[in-house]
Amino acid sequence: MASAPNPFDLLGNDVEDPNVLPPKAPREIVKANTSSKKQDVPPPSADPSRARPRPKLTGNEAAIREKTRERNKHRDPPLDTKPKHPKAKYSDRQSRSARTDSHKKEVQGWGDNAKREMEAEEEGERDAKAQEAADAEVDEKTQNTQAKMTLQDYLNEVSSSNPLNKKAEAKKVAPLEDAQLYVKEDEVLVEPTKVKNVKGKQLKSKEYLEFDAKFVDSGRPGRGNGNRGGFSRGGGRGGNSSRGARSSGPKKVNDSNPVQKNANIDPKNLPSLS
Repeated sequence: MASAPNPFDLLGNDVEDPNVLPPKAPREIVKANTSSKKQDVPPPSADPSRARPRPKLTGNEAAIREKTRERNKHRDPPLDTKPKHPKAKYSDRQSRSARTDSHKKEVQGWGDNAKREMEAEEEGERDAKAQEAADAEVDEKTQNTQAKMTLQDYLNEVSSSNPLNKKAEAKKVAPLEDAQLYVKEDEVLVEPTKVKNVKGKQLKSKEYLEFDAKFVDSGRPGRGNGNRGGFSRGGGRGGNSSRGARSSGPKKVNDSNPVQKNANIDPKNLPSLS
C-alpha cells in the first residue's frame, strides 16, 4: 500500500540548512530584434577606414557639378554672415606690398612730357579739319548733280509710274478671213416615239362687282325728354299711377340691320346675291 504524500512538504522547511546551496537564478533569454523601427539607442560610430570610396562623377553630371561649384565660388555671401577678419578695413583696391612702378614704366604708361601731349592735340586738330573739308566737297558734288523739278512734274511722274493709274486699252485682234461660226447642236440619243401634247392652263381672273350704295346715319333721339314710359317721373308713389308701364313710344329697331335702322335706304338698290 503506497503512503499518502505529505501536504506540508509543499510549505517548505523552516529550519535552514547551511550546507544546502541556494538555487541559481534563471537566465534571461533576450530575443534579437530584427525590426527596422527607430530606437532610442544611438547608432554605432562609423569607421572611416572601413568605408568604401565614393565613386567619382563622370560625363554630364561631373560638368554640371563643376559648373555649380564655380558659380557658387564667386557668389557674394549673405549680409547676415560675419566676415572672417572683422578687424580688416574695407577700402579701395590698393597694393599693400609697398611696391610701386619704376619711373620708366610710369613714363611709358602716362607719357614722357607735356610736349608729346601738345603734338597729339595738334595732330587731332589737323585730322578734324581734313575730314571737314572732305565732307564739304562731297556735299557740293551731291548738290550740283541733284536734279530739280516742280511739284506738278513730280506728281505727274509718280502717277505715270503707278501701274494702277494706267487706263486699260482694248486688245486689238487681227481680222480673220474665211472664218466660220460653229454652233453646238444638242445630240439626241433616243428619239421620242410619241409627241406629248401640253395643255395650257387657263389663268383665273377676278370679277369685280360695281354698285352705288348710300348709307346715311339716322339721328339719335335725345335723352331726358320726360316722356319715358308714357308718364312723368315726378308723380307720387302712393297714387294710382303704375310705375314701369310699357311706353307708347316708337318701336325699337334692330341695330345690327342697317336697312331697318335707316329708313332712307331703298332695298331695291341693294345688289342681289343670286
